[in-house]
Amino acid sequence: MTDHLGNNRVGVNASGTATQRNHYYPFGTAFAENTTDEQKKQPYKYSGKELDQMHGLNLYDYSARYYESAIGRFTTVNPLAEKYYNISPYAYVENNPLKYIDPNVEDIWIFYKDDDGNEQHWVFNGSNHKEAPKTKNNFISNFLIAYDHNIRNGGGEFMQLAATSKDLTINLKYGENNLYKGW
Repeated sequence: MTDHLGNNRVGVNASGTATQRNHYYPFGTAFAENTTDEQKKQPYKYSGKELDQMHGLNLYDYSARYYESAIGRFTTVNPLAEKYYNISPYAYVENNPLKYIDPNVEDIWIFYKDDDGNEQHWVFNGSNHKEAPKTKNNFISNFLIAYDHNIRNGGGEFMQLAATSKDLTINLKYGENNLYKGW
């Protein structure tokens, strides 16, 4: 059984008996685990990632790189660090593991202010229009209207590629009076 972030919290056997219980600190270090023989049979734990216990390092395998939950950082630089220039290349989920999971890079990140003035972001993948947050400033809905218009009229090839490619990421940010102000 997993929680809302994909963390494996309870493992059960065929009869439904709990054989493993996992509880985590926010960045993934286990603070209480069941110590049965079944514990080591299920290696997928925090964020649904495999815990690699080789040599006692206890690193989570995120395919492209390893994650060290004790320090809340990846062990190597993000290969896409130049696309996320406002985030440390070693950071895990923008340093907010209670809200985010490790993102894939097939998307457009849209930064905006919600109706309470708090900066938020929404990830657009080219097909999740209906999940877009609604705000009074209409920044996201205006972007989606422009995106769809460009796609329909043959001018949105690059934007469509950015939304669906594993190699491209675009960051958009709302500024006062719809003007970009920088980070």
